[in-house]
Amino acid sequence: SQAMSRPVPAIAPRHVKRAMAYLREHPAQQLSGSELATLANVSLRALQDGFRRFAGVSIIAFQRQVRLEQAREVLARGEGGSVAQVALQHGFSNAGRFARYFQQAFGVTPAMVRRR
Repeated sequence: SQAMSRPVPAIAPRHVKRAMAYLREHPAQQLSGSELATLANVSLRALQDGFRRFAGVSIIAFQRQVRLEQAREVLARGEGGSVAQVALQHGFSNAGRFARYFQQAFGVTPAMVRRR
């Protein structure tokens, strides 16, 4: 009965899936929420609500996470130059803020990933 009383994760609507897929395929492209909503063929409010309800984060937070994951892959392979250069390549203009976001997301600093 406990298993039945747990909330069932909702399946994201098509417009949210479309927007997420677009962000994953074009991580370097800086899109506003309005531009992304136009691509998903919904209003900005509907897209924002969909991200909050089905992804649990804002559009910007989701886009940041995608870019952080790609930066982590580059750092782990030892490519892309310095940590600051990898940050810039993935849309982070402030290396310190990139490092803070990175550590919050993965529990290690970008430099630690680079050294491994």
